[in-house]
Amino acid sequence: MSNPGFLVEGDLEQKFIQNICPKSPVRKINCNGDDVSIEAIARRVGTLGRLLQKRWRPLIVVFDREQRYASGTEIETQFREALDREDLKVPIIVGIPDRDTETWILADPERFALSAGIQISANIAGV
Repeated sequence: MSNPGFLVEGDLEQKFIQNICPKSPVRKINCNGDDVSIEAIARRVGTLGRLLQKRWRPLIVVFDREQRYASGTEIETQFREALDREDLKVPIIVGIPDRDTETWILADPERFALSAGIQISANIAGV
């Protein structure tokens, strides 16, 4: 059985995942923005991951591509190379939305409303 732990970029991501995975820890990376290096994100994920890896696996890491020029695949490769130096001994699943996680979350208004526990409105549905 899987007991995932989540490491995410910001408040919205944290609240959203806590709503759909209430028994899993969801920690904020607190490293975001175009100017934050991928290596800095990996170091922070390493620190948080070492605290979680004894009890939670896999660790699911989600951070935004933002306005970086590299593709999501290139960023993931660079991130995994930097993360290899962090001595984590747990499977890592990486998700890098093309621009920001909010795009993923809000792409399906019906599912968003259901998972957020809110009533869908004309504004959310795009009517």
